[in-house]
Amino acid sequence: MTDVVENQSNEGLAPIGIGPIKIGRLDKEEGAEAQEIPGFIPIIHELLALVGYWQRRATNRRFYSWLDIQSNPGLSPLVEFARHRVAQIAEQIGEDEVNKVLEETLVAMDKEFGDDIAWTTFLEGKPLEHITCLQPQDSEGYRYRAFVYQQLDRSQEALADYDQAINLDPGHIGGLQSRARVLERLGRIREAIRDYSTLIRLRPDEPRYNYHRGRHYDGLGMEREARQDFEQTLELGLDPFD
Repeated sequence: MTDVVENQSNEGLAPIGIGPIKIGRLDKEEGAEAQEIPGFIPIIHELLALVGYWQRRATNRRFYSWLDIQSNPGLSPLVEFARHRVAQIAEQIGEDEVNKVLEETLVAMDKEFGDDIAWTTFLEGKPLEHITCLQPQDSEGYRYRAFVYQQLDRSQEALADYDQAINLDPGHIGGLQSRARVLERLGRIREAIRDYSTLIRLRPDEPRYNYHRGRHYDGLGMEREARQDFEQTLELGLDPFD
């Protein structure tokens, strides 16, 4: 017979939005299917699955709050809720089993994130700004952190990091493209045009750069320059008006 936790209500232990989990005991001796026992907590391995669920949810929330520390100060209510639920389960089946699942879940998440520098920095308990301290002369760290800032709509910080990355690696196509987009968002169109001009020089066979520069020339009323870029875009095989 599989072990069960007797006489404990499962109310409130389920994930948010799912409601109480109704899982009964498994009778292996009779080979019967699981029968629902209303008001009872699931068998132990199902409780441990809940521990893994809450660990994953709470860690994800903490990670993304860490990325966006300015707009998410303090702990998320979900993190506190998860800790409370895990503590409840630990009281019923013992801390050793629960701690083992907590650790296994983190190991699994670590494999999923791989070598993600932000994830590694988060696990080390260091601030996002620390990313560029790892290898201050490596443009990759600045580009990564700039990308994170960009996703968080922190455009000024993203721009500063893209500037630093491009200073270290002036011909990096991805960095120039990304900085041009940030400059567009900030309304600094002439500076964006300069980046697209650099990209055209580096990749003259890529029609998108002519198209974007032509679009900005058009917006500035520079019709001759815009027409030249649009004509070049067509010659390279991209119809800017399609």
